[in-house]
Amino acid sequence: MRKIYTTENVRIEGVEVNGIDKLPLKERKWVVETRKVLLRRVTLPEKVTARMFGKFEDKPVRQAYFKIRGRSYFLDFFFPTRMIAVEIDGSVHRFKKEHDKKRDIDFRSIGIRTIRIKNKDVMCGKLYEKLSKGFYR
Repeated sequence: MRKIYTTENVRIEGVEVNGIDKLPLKERKWVVETRKVLLRRVTLPEKVTARMFGKFEDKPVRQAYFKIRGRSYFLDFFFPTRMIAVEIDGSVHRFKKEHDKKRDIDFRSIGIRTIRIKNKDVMCGKLYEKLSKGFYR
């Protein structure tokens, strides 16, 4: 059975889900501090997205932490009831395609689908259109 660690209260069939309290103290502190930094250092496209998500009945979690296959990840937005992650990708992601691909595979392996939306799509008003395609496929 695969074992993961997360800040979120989720149940995943065939996966042993552990809270971050099960991580070594040093690692747990790193998760808490890193999450605080990420929540303070928000990009404009993430702010626009968060405002839109604020109108949703099913509100996402910001910067949810997951440790899958020994790799640590923070999600821009995570919808636990839908098991969907939404990542707002800036221009740096064109150089991180392999990393993003591995990350998406790790999340898919535990039943979480990733929707990637480019910053420019958020800022050009295409956020809802891109989300609709991802949420309802």
